Amino acid sequence: MRKKDKKDLVFDSSALVKFAIAEKGSKKVGYLLEKGSKKEINCLASTLSAFELITTLKRKNIRSAVKSVVFFEKIGSFIEPTLKIAKKAAFLKSRHTDLNLSMADAIILQTAIENDATAVTSDKEWKRVKEAKVRVV
Repeated sequence: MRKKDKKDLVFDSSALVKFAIAEKGSKKVGYLLEKGSKKEINCLASTLSAFELITTLKRKNIRSAVKSVVFFEKIGSFIEPTLKIAKKAAFLKSRHTDLNLSMADAIILQTAIENDATAVTSDKEWKRVKEAKVRVV
């Protein structure tokens, strides 16, 4: 767990994709990423988000997909899922079957929970996960 001297945000893949392709709401994500670049907040993401970002964006342009990951690495950190996170994410997913969370969603949410961070996502359903702090963009 990280030392808490700044607010920690864990960015979901959906928020990073939204920013990368300038979808509605991308300005909110950009604002948070800018705060991260100024070291006002800690920008974090699961390594699963790097995978999802590349696989989603490569359909449009592989170069922009890789640039997006490199950009995030410059201002934030990717966190690898641990066995502890994976186990807890499995239980999180099983408690919220009504949300139909993907494996990646459950791991990303659990990563935020484990790091006492706010999950930043475009998925409004995540607000129903009471164990997590969620910010919808």
